[in-house]
Amino acid sequence: MRLAILRSSSDCTEETADLLLAGLPPEMRGRFAQIRLWQKRLQSLAVYHLLKEMLRQQGISLPAIETDPQGKPFFSERPELHFNLSHSGEMAACALGVHPMGVDIQQYGGLRPAVARRCFSASELTWYESQTDPAEKEKIFYQLWTLKESFSKLTGQGIRMPYCQLNFIPDGGTEAKKRYSRATELPKGVFAGEAFAEEKKNPWQDFTLHRDSVKPEEKRVNPEVLHIRSYVLDLPYALAACAEEALPECPERYRLSREGVILSEHG
Repeated sequence: MRLAILRSSSDCTEETADLLLAGLPPEMRGRFAQIRLWQKRLQSLAVYHLLKEMLRQQGISLPAIETDPQGKPFFSERPELHFNLSHSGEMAACALGVHPMGVDIQQYGGLRPAVARRCFSASELTWYESQTDPAEKEKIFYQLWTLKESFSKLTGQGIRMPYCQLNFIPDGGTEAKKRYSRATELPKGVFAGEAFAEEKKNPWQDFTLHRDSVKPEEKRVNPEVLHIRSYVLDLPYALAACAEEALPECPERYRLSREGVILSEHG
């Protein structure tokens, strides 16, 4: 699976949005032209151009996009390809592969304890509330939120899914689990806690979705083959991906220029 993020340059203007709109197939333009604020129109257009660029690199033209009854977009003419999109602030994220996936990116926006109490599982809430550093607490909130969003987008249920019933458990070795247990201990020796304290200092943290989180009506999602990863970015954003195939160690990084051109940031 490929995962990419796109950052819009600070000098992007309404003209940039117009260029992006003109670069999409005519049948797609109507939905974006209806977005009144050009900044929001730019955000929505940018993520589709990121998808278009990733497909171009694989020698594929952007296929027709439709939505299923639950509102999840798919390629009606290329059912063997799966994708998922997200955008927040000046960032966009796109996942592309051969199995169903979900991706979510969120800009940090301060502490949201009421949302945490409503949407986190008991162990997640204990972990979140055990943090004394406001910055770390904010980071954990958006990490967990993007994990829940990415899983709900994988299933196609979106906000209809009861987020408080999803229980994400950070993976790690024995030493990591010892540290996690300082925050909270789950039944049967499963621990949750400091997700960014991996010994190897990798730019990601893998998670497990507790099998009790997957209800009988969601059997199409097999937690045994699910890959769940939260990425550590050098930006005030949280990024998470969930897929039934292996996830990359880090996302590809691109920048959108004022001229509407997508440029690689990998040099």
